[in-house]
Amino acid sequence: MIEFLINIDLHFIYLFIFTLGLSFGMGAALLGNVLFYTAGKDSKISRDEFLMLKKTRTVVWFGILLYAFGGLGLFTLSYESMLQFGIFYASMAIATILIVNALAFHFYHLPILEKNVSEVDEEKDKFPYSAYLLVSEVVSVVSWVFIILHHSMYRSDVGFFAFMAMYIFTISVGIFGMRFFFGEKLREKNTLVLKKNYYFNHDTCYYTCSYQCSFGNIHT
Repeated sequence: MIEFLINIDLHFIYLFIFTLGLSFGMGAALLGNVLFYTAGKDSKISRDEFLMLKKTRTVVWFGILLYAFGGLGLFTLSYESMLQFGIFYASMAIATILIVNALAFHFYHLPILEKNVSEVDEEKDKFPYSAYLLVSEVVSVVSWVFIILHHSMYRSDVGFFAFMAMYIFTISVGIFGMRFFFGEKLREKNTLVLKKNYYFNHDTCYYTCSYQCSFGNIHT
């Protein structure tokens, strides 16, 4: 025990906090998706379901803060080597997308869901299905998965464009899956938005791969 405490250094502390943040964030994002899917099956979101969903978002923010603190600490310890890998820049881009998406969910989607709870206590068929809400859920989970993937292969030679292409492709698959599961419950306008998002991600993935093949990886 004493030997273990003696061997603890800043790298270990930052890495532990960083990993803890990833665990909290990913777990809460998955739980939120399960709650969202469960609530949507009967076209109704109860007060308890909403409160649970809101708490998962609080845990997501806690995970983001731990991830940011631990990641910044690790960066200060070995920033010279990190900046040599294109996958690091891709991870930072994905982390930015994750934070923007979390802000959008907190300040836009949650108030809509909360308003809907008070309207459907005795009614059904009024679950506020929105294409943007579904896309937000997909982006949240996929972003956490790829941040964890970067954590496990942070010294990989996979370049910026290759990693981003995989990220965008996975989001496209997720959007297609959401359209498959929730298509019948969405209005025509929202279905069209999902379709456009799918094709936009598909085309972006294609052009990103093309750029990667033409110009190679970004390492600086």
